Amino acid sequence: MENQERKLNLEEIENLVQILGGDKKVRQILSGVAKVEIKYPIAIDGKGCFLGLDGSEFEYNQEYLDKPFVFKYKRLGLLAQAFPGLEFPDWLTFTKESKKLLRQLKSDPVFDKLLQGVWFPVAYPKVKIDDYGTAIQEIFLKGLSNSYQHKFPGRTINFPYDLVGKTQVVDSGHRRLLERMEKGPVVGLQFFPFRGMSFAQAQEIAAVFPRRIILAGPVGMITALAGYPDMLLKGYSELQFQCGAATIEGASKASFSTLYIYVDHYDTLHCVRGDAQLKNVNYAASIIYLAEE
Repeated sequence: MENQERKLNLEEIENLVQILGGDKKVRQILSGVAKVEIKYPIAIDGKGCFLGLDGSEFEYNQEYLDKPFVFKYKRLGLLAQAFPGLEFPDWLTFTKESKKLLRQLKSDPVFDKLLQGVWFPVAYPKVKIDDYGTAIQEIFLKGLSNSYQHKFPGRTINFPYDLVGKTQVVDSGHRRLLERMEKGPVVGLQFFPFRGMSFAQAQEIAAVFPRRIILAGPVGMITALAGYPDMLLKGYSELQFQCGAATIEGASKASFSTLYIYVDHYDTLHCVRGDAQLKNVNYAASIIYLAEE
């Protein structure tokens, strides 16, 4: 796993100089004579979901995720039970940091509209990940199984793929989350604002996010599902949770695959591979709002 992001190359620096108005303008900025205001081309609808960067709307299934969520800090205990042996923050830290993040987000003039949708305070455990596929299969999907079958005894699980050595992180924001988790437990607010779009479309929007907002990816999505199975996995739904942020070997080389999680008509929980380029009204991908580094 990378310890830091790649530095800008010469071509990228030259492009940035042109975007900022040329050499003279950059010198004025560096000297303090001129200032730069960064604006994000982000639009969020009345249910806390992103529009396209061009303002286009996406049709999406509002089932399950059509109402804002109220804090329930007892979820920390459910997560600790689902992932035995992993370190989570204590209750006081989880509560304090979650409320601090909420206050900060409410004061954000762009992203505060996310709070009009469904959201959860989530704690992510301290864990060192050497092989991402192994971690997903042996730690996170097992934790999701523990949580789902504890909440719904007798239900079955279908995770048909061997992910060991076959899964790679492709998103720098998600990689930063993993780096934080290696240092210690992480607290974040999790949202599901990518609705009805492909992961490729979601990634295009995420590219303009500030650093504190990242794609949840499989680790973030599975952790949230394990903490809130009664709300997100309570029964059959056409909704499919799209993990994104990681590629899986074995699919067609013409497109990359990611993980999708859903409950079928028979209340079986599935985690399957699917084309990340396809969009569907039933897809829901997630982001995490974190404290500044």
